[in-house]
Amino acid sequence: PWADHEDVPTNVTADNASIEADWAHDYNILKPIIESRGFNVTGKNTLCELPRVYCASGYRRRQTEYAKTLMGNDWEGKEYQVVLTFQDKTQPSTLDASLFKLKRVGFFQVYVNAGAMPAGIETLSTAKMIWIEGNRTHGIEGDLPANFWALKCRMFLLAEMGPQFTGTLESDLPMCEHLDYRLYLYRLQGFNGDVTGLEACRHVKDTFEVFGNPYLGGNMWSTMLAWDSLAGTINLWGSNFQGKVPFATSSTTAKGDKWADWCRARTSSTLSFRISQEVNGVLPGGLDACSHLFTKFQVDNAKLFGKFPLNLGL
Repeated sequence: PWADHEDVPTNVTADNASIEADWAHDYNILKPIIESRGFNVTGKNTLCELPRVYCASGYRRRQTEYAKTLMGNDWEGKEYQVVLTFQDKTQPSTLDASLFKLKRVGFFQVYVNAGAMPAGIETLSTAKMIWIEGNRTHGIEGDLPANFWALKCRMFLLAEMGPQFTGTLESDLPMCEHLDYRLYLYRLQGFNGDVTGLEACRHVKDTFEVFGNPYLGGNMWSTMLAWDSLAGTINLWGSNFQGKVPFATSSTTAKGDKWADWCRARTSSTLSFRISQEVNGVLPGGLDACSHLFTKFQVDNAKLFGKFPLNLGL
């Protein structure tokens, strides 16, 4: 059967009995949570009829680029997208641990303004995207549970948390084995740790944004050198990044130079680049091998020495 769901004709039928059973399981989890957030679930008797659950492409508010890239073209009838926003932003909305028991969610986007991060996110195995966002002043409260960084998805966003959030970026990040599209960690006021562990996220191809995290430290230039797949956007600022650019002093555009080879490994035709880090040294000459790619090149608060090594045609 078909239903008119937010003005989009939607097939609310699962492809087979096994998927239908999983959808029924997920419906029983999602219905009370969606209702608790102020949405009307009266008469919504199947998963795909629930508000904030999307079982078809074509919604204006769904990021079609994300859905196509992450879920492909054959997800309808098999998986679905859930986007849990607030109806009343003054009411506490937490991240319910039962959400990690969903069996068929492919696109997991949840907004929170209160409560701790429950354990178990690493068991959410079908989500290609996990998106957890606060409202800048409030969000998750306290530290992160054990195994949080073992989550499994292709794109991850953790953002807009108030100072009540005191999570730590650990040195061991198993999530990097799965991330291959985008990573966002931004405006996390109490977030701390060192970015060295992000070296392992070398499979991320499209976007890497880590900004507005005043207590997050480390040498991001050194970390970035390990990202041999990334092309598109590099946006790294508003944190406590410090340290010299490794291998910069003698760097040239010659083959075998670490920064020149890093440039030549880019797979896109353009690269938007911004980093804010106190270097107290020089930029690597090998970056000139990227000059033809840059649509933006911004280096802030660096305290650089010597000649600017790039020939930019911006």
